[in-house]
Amino acid sequence: MERRFMGYVLLMIFLVIASQEVVLQVDARLCESQSHGFKGRCLLDSNCSLVCRNEGFSGGKCRGFRQRCFCTKPSMAGSAEAASAGASGRTEDGPIDDGGCPPP
Repeated sequence: MERRFMGYVLLMIFLVIASQEVVLQVDARLCESQSHGFKGRCLLDSNCSLVCRNEGFSGGKCRGFRQRCFCTKPSMAGSAEAASAGASGRTEDGPIDDGGCPPP
């Protein structure tokens, strides 16, 4: 009887541990590129994001003093590859393009 009870207890502990959602943090990098299709001052992130999606990116945000629209896309390159490729340039508003960014 005692052995059967210990078996149930171990089974319950295993089920509790196995049912826990495991979340791993990945060093995800976002590529940013200034939008070519957005015209004027960027005041709403939702408008910028819509234009960027039409350009083939996953989203976009208004950034910088001059309120420019920057499109974003998850980087396909690993962090070591992106670091070795280097950034192609920067403006006062932020990065233009990350070396690990695939074309849209």
